[in-house]
Amino acid sequence: NLADVTAKSASQSMAAGLLGTALGIGLSSLLQHDVQNFVMGFVVLSAFHQGCNFMSLQAVPLVHFNRHRLHLVLSHFLEQGGANKGSILSPAQVANMESFFPLVVHEDDAHTWLVIGSPLRLLSPGSADNFQELIFQFQSEAYLLNIVNERIHLVFLEHATGEDLIKGMYHAYTLRDQMTASSSKKIGGDGTDLVTTSQKLVNENFSYLKEELHKAGWETETEVTSVETSKAVRLSIEPMS
Repeated sequence: NLADVTAKSASQSMAAGLLGTALGIGLSSLLQHDVQNFVMGFVVLSAFHQGCNFMSLQAVPLVHFNRHRLHLVLSHFLEQGGANKGSILSPAQVANMESFFPLVVHEDDAHTWLVIGSPLRLLSPGSADNFQELIFQFQSEAYLLNIVNERIHLVFLEHATGEDLIKGMYHAYTLRDQMTASSSKKIGGDGTDLVTTSQKLVNENFSYLKEELHKAGWETETEVTSVETSKAVRLSIEPMS
């Protein structure tokens, strides 16, 4: 009940504000109105405040995926063996592992090998025929995926749903797993199309992954799922007549 939650939050905030004001008045007299003491007190209390905020975030298990939470789940799943014997981290487990670094500090290493929402010139830098082949290969999916300069580029279509985002990310992490295990990191470099073989694995195992996610308490059939930045590009591909 949103109204009930809002009322409780407002009353708690008011009580905490009054208590903080009373403590601040007492602390200011204790610090003898010295500017240096005020600065030190401000730094200590601010650090304590941020620490409490961080602990409160870890205490709330969120059941919807963002990019970092999905990274933790998929990385653990594949490290444990994937669909063969891989286990799924629960929202509570992810909450204890999740990082909340701001701005330019990256929460994981996925940014070094995965680009989401690449412009067309980066997704398919070759000829128009190469792009047509890419469209044909992923004609039943709501995303396109390619390897360019040993980096995985993942672009979602305009109509992609929350489950499509999860499947596309699962494909990217499966492909990354195969690239790490392969002696060649280029498509067809050793006669094996890594994108195609990884796509086959994803199609075979995605239903199992989705079922295990539900068992662990995750919500997949939702539009709250978010793995893209504000600069990410989505494609709209019209069917050929």
